Amino acid sequence: MTSDAAAIVAQFSTTLPLVAADTVDWKTVSLPRRQVNASVLHPDWKCSVRERFKISYGDDVTLRLDGCEQLACEEQTNSVLLSLHAAAKRGGGNLRMVAEGIAKDVQERGVAVGLGGGLNGKLAEVRKYEIAAALNRLRLEGLLN
Repeated sequence: MTSDAAAIVAQFSTTLPLVAADTVDWKTVSLPRRQVNASVLHPDWKCSVRERFKISYGDDVTLRLDGCEQLACEEQTNSVLLSLHAAAKRGGGNLRMVAEGIAKDVQERGVAVGLGGGLNGKLAEVRKYEIAAALNRLRLEGLLN
């Protein structure tokens, strides 16, 4: 049966030929590195976690994290919110480097201290991917270049 199935697959294969790697213009395909402008972030604004995938940032901005399926609980979303504040304190820079720096601080110093949240029992560790996703989704004029 296996050989019969392999013969049928070979007969009706719809596999397209691979394109040689040297024919791709990678400069037009690759995305530029995004920069975080920390002066646009406002850690002093009234911010709160509304639900697992929603953060209220200031009076007019709602940060939706629906695509971040790895957020398992509101405690992680609290950590994402504090990560935005930590990004403001870091002074900005390359999006990837900011997210990795915050995640490294959390790993080395613990969630509460690493995010500057003090002794807070409502925090859970969050990955650099969710931090970067939050910065990427936050709709503040001039945040990302």
